[in-house]
Amino acid sequence: MQITPLGFLLIPLGIVLFLAFPRALYNVTVFFLAFSATAVVNYEGGQSSDTRTLWASMFFGLLLIAREFPGLLGKRLRIYEESRLQVKALAFFFGVALLSLIMPFLVDGTYYVEDITLKDSYAIEGSFLHAGRAVYLIYMFVFTLVIAAKNSKWDQMLASMRVYVYSIIFVSLWGLLEFVFYLLDWPFPFFIFNNNIFDVDLTGSGRILDEFGFSFKRISSVTVEPSVLVQVLLLAMSVVGFFMLNRRSLISSRVDRFALIVMTAALVLAASTSGYLGFIFMAVVTVMMLIRQKKSIARYVVILFVLALGSAVALTSIAVVRDYVTLHIFSKMETSSGGGRLAGTLYAWNYFLDYPILGLGWGSVVTYDMILRLMANTGVVGFLAFVILIITVFRRMNMISRAGPQQALGSPALLTGGLTISFVTLLFLFTVSGFFYQYGHFLFFLGLAIAAPTSAEHYAQAHLGSALMAGRQTRLSGVPVP
Repeated sequence: MQITPLGFLLIPLGIVLFLAFPRALYNVTVFFLAFSATAVVNYEGGQSSDTRTLWASMFFGLLLIAREFPGLLGKRLRIYEESRLQVKALAFFFGVALLSLIMPFLVDGTYYVEDITLKDSYAIEGSFLHAGRAVYLIYMFVFTLVIAAKNSKWDQMLASMRVYVYSIIFVSLWGLLEFVFYLLDWPFPFFIFNNNIFDVDLTGSGRILDEFGFSFKRISSVTVEPSVLVQVLLLAMSVVGFFMLNRRSLISSRVDRFALIVMTAALVLAASTSGYLGFIFMAVVTVMMLIRQKKSIARYVVILFVLALGSAVALTSIAVVRDYVTLHIFSKMETSSGGGRLAGTLYAWNYFLDYPILGLGWGSVVTYDMILRLMANTGVVGFLAFVILIITVFRRMNMISRAGPQQALGSPALLTGGLTISFVTLLFLFTVSGFFYQYGHFLFFLGLAIAAPTSAEHYAQAHLGSALMAGRQTRLSGVPVP
């Protein structure tokens, strides 16, 4: 076991915050959610990053659970009625995922799967590793519950999103600094935040995309790879952009504009196909949300048209842009990345056909497709449990965001609308670039989505003195924002 240099700072900080400053502990936990390449402790050996690294986000998350979860148990896990159904769906999904872990013991080495990352095959058999996966599944479930409970009030949910945006501003600036150091041919101090031994080559030197004779610098900032970086960026951009399009401020008008600029720059420099596709998808979903709110989309469409026109001009007149698009879009399947993703998808489909009920066990199969990863690892039962969870969460959020920013719920409807856009975009990214469930940003936004109905009810009771949700039809439509 090796404590990282940053770990010597973060471990004492976490202990102090746990003992004396619980609110600050929560804020620090949220701030470090995007730092997927940052470890406080690395372990020698182990078969995956789950068993070799204690991420900073998980370290603070464990402290947060230790601080908050006993209080929830003391209340007999009382769940607000507005979010009770979502919590039951969450428990059902994680219960099925835990149940699927019996499959490696039943298969017991008689079935082999391909490891698309190591280009090797291995037998599926039960081991101590699966006990670790069970513990991590329990952690994911409890952490999501704690996030949902902490954000049951509107002011706390707004504060949580602001902390996350501040974190992504830092992540973006660190990534831009990484690119500047590359241009100046200076050694960049990756060792400060990129100390996760899961990918030694990445954390030591960053990424240079060099295929078909083209060479591009790809920033990853404090994340394990660019495709993870674009996920945390687009989550924040969705919410900040939705507030700005409704002429509201999440933090302040200046900070929001600055955040959007640096996040967009980092998104471009990440040089990730999934990031560009995710941005387009996010833009389309945003248009749909604005139309549903009966807002004028003319200005938004003009902005998108200008961006599209600028992209077309760059594509036709700038050689490096044209080369990049050729490499990443039209020749994607010819690259090692594209070919590996396609092969992993085909393998996963065959594994699912062989073990369709509970799959081969949570974490047994690696593929870059969320749907087939769920089906291959947890079978049709786990996949349906996940679909039920997502439908349940979105149905409840839809009741809030449909009210519109000019209706009774005001800012909660805006935030929930932004959360809806971000979560839909994240699911799209999971489908095209990989289901990175192990990193904290997914659990954080899932917890916020579960808490959204309770938060809206709290806002309604505090500002309007009337119940909104709990299965009853709202009486608040058309009431001005106080």
